[in-house]
Amino acid sequence: MCWHYRSVHVRSLTTPSSQSYDVTVEWMPRWRLLAGRFSGWRSRRRGPDRPDVGWLDSLEIPWSFDVDDLLVGIALLVAFVVGVLLFWWLVLPALLLVLDGLVVGVLLVAGVLARVVLRRPWTVLVRRTGDSDGGAAEVAVQVNGWRRALRTRDAIADALTDGASVTAATTGAT
Repeated sequence: MCWHYRSVHVRSLTTPSSQSYDVTVEWMPRWRLLAGRFSGWRSRRRGPDRPDVGWLDSLEIPWSFDVDDLLVGIALLVAFVVGVLLFWWLVLPALLLVLDGLVVGVLLVAGVLARVVLRRPWTVLVRRTGDSDGGAAEVAVQVNGWRRALRTRDAIADALTDGASVTAATTGAT
């Protein structure tokens, strides 16, 4: 059993007439619908109600320094740079790794629950591989339920292995 993009389980087979097929249970996400809603970050334009004021304009820095103040300032600047570098190279990647794992886990669980609760059908897809003539290149069968989709995939693969046509295998398996 091998894994393909968008495919959950794949059974590769060869019919008695030497045609190769992949029978898969696919999870077909609706990416086009999601892409329209979440189009990425957009820069917000500054209008008359949002003047272009930088963060340096709000700082009040005294410009008369003593030698002691200068050494303390340099020490604070070095400590700040070291702290920023440690945060950037150690803490932030670790936090992002943990956050990424949590987000992927939550999305995976939510996706499986949504598919089960909303009873969205699984797609059992029969795809011809290799160079062969006749028949459709792809045939899709919609099946409700994960276990039923796996049983349907196995029934179609067994029927094709026994020599049935793609049409007969897909209509007899549902």
